[in-house]
Amino acid sequence: MKKTNLKLKKCFLLTIVILFIGLILQSCEKQDIAVIEPQSKEFTMKDGILTFNTVADFINVKGRVANFSKSEREKWEKEIGFKSQKTIYSEIIQAENEIDAVNQAKFSHSEAKRIDPALLHSDLYNKYLKAGVIRVIDAGTENEYWDMPFTQKKVMEIVNEKGLYAVSNKIFSVNGDVVKYISDGDFSKIPALLSASIVDKTTGIEFLNPNTHKNYSPGLINTGWISESGKRIALQVNLEVYMFTSYPSMTYYYYHEIYVQNQEKNWLGNWKYKAAETWINATWRMNVFANDKVSFSNTYSFHGLSSDFKGSIDPETGANPTYRYVFNVTSPDPEVDDIDSEPYWDWNNTVFTAVRIGGQAGITATIPY
Repeated sequence: MKKTNLKLKKCFLLTIVILFIGLILQSCEKQDIAVIEPQSKEFTMKDGILTFNTVADFINVKGRVANFSKSEREKWEKEIGFKSQKTIYSEIIQAENEIDAVNQAKFSHSEAKRIDPALLHSDLYNKYLKAGVIRVIDAGTENEYWDMPFTQKKVMEIVNEKGLYAVSNKIFSVNGDVVKYISDGDFSKIPALLSASIVDKTTGIEFLNPNTHKNYSPGLINTGWISESGKRIALQVNLEVYMFTSYPSMTYYYYHEIYVQNQEKNWLGNWKYKAAETWINATWRMNVFANDKVSFSNTYSFHGLSSDFKGSIDPETGANPTYRYVFNVTSPDPEVDDIDSEPYWDWNNTVFTAVRIGGQAGITATIPY
């Protein structure tokens, strides 16, 4: 009876995992980005939406595109007639920096304070704020800034301006932290998908909750902004399971990631993304399966100039593979029910630290706090 219940339990989870393919935003192995061609059979363009033929095609292309340089990504998008939210995000940052320089030369500080704030932003900022691609966080406070939600950032390289992409017979919409999809692949239903706020069985519109399949993995942990003297830093770490398989072995597939962002106040005292010299150091012990029968311990370090660092870190070796890499770990005892023993950090032996230049002795963000 125990084995029958276990089998049913695992089959149920696998069914949920298949449904959650809209959030599998990663390649399962290192890829050479040069193999993506504009006429690739892995995807087509339909109504301005990247449409992947199979789940495997989606995973492979997503993993490669996530690691393009800015120039590589722009070249690839131009060749296929597409503009991703990642490119839009980069263009907004550049446009905001440019208009800041113009406004600083054009207005005094007192004059700028009397002008409609929208006029002090770039046309791109105002356009994509209205479209919902970006959002204002902590609006009306001294901490106000613009950004994308974390869920949206996971797919920003392959979604269009409206947050759409398609895999096989499903069309997905990502807007903020809301993920929904059309189950029958009918492109004529996209307007209904974009406006939907509840599940609609008659049109085949469903909603996904990216957290419902988690039991013990902590997911995203965020320090929030750590500020000093007009400069600030934020550190995020992510240990997230996206799939568990029971055959031919009990295996977890998961993300192990670090994110660091840097901002500075501009001449008007508004927070803007700006690259800064940054140091990242991490030491961890990650346990998984019943009685912690598998443990990985290692370290990682980075030093460089960055405004928006993101990286996948191998918990076993400390290596830095391609971003959004999917790691896996298999139970050494397939007869034991390990489905409820996801990877987690032992906080007695784990610490993540990011330091940026600024303040009296650098500005530090640390997890655990």
